[in-house]
Amino acid sequence: RVREAMKKLGYHPNLIARSLASQSTKVLGLVFPSSDIFFQNPFFSTVIQGLSEGAHEKQYALQMSTGKTEEEIFEGVVHMVQG
Repeated sequence: RVREAMKKLGYHPNLIARSLASQSTKVLGLVFPSSDIFFQNPFFSTVIQGLSEGAHEKQYALQMSTGKTEEEIFEGVVHMVQG
């Protein structure tokens, strides 16, 4: 009954609350090389599409990071992990 009511009302569980309870964020972090390489190479769009579809099937979210220098990329990874 509860699930039927949830569906009827369009209720979606709060992902942040769920991650606190399960101690799992269900977020995949992706780190790509510098922006120029990333946008010029069609390989990456194919990879992102596949990752996105797979993550969606398993109800995971994707978080991406990139930068122009190794330092920017590293800082992006630190922010992604700490966030």
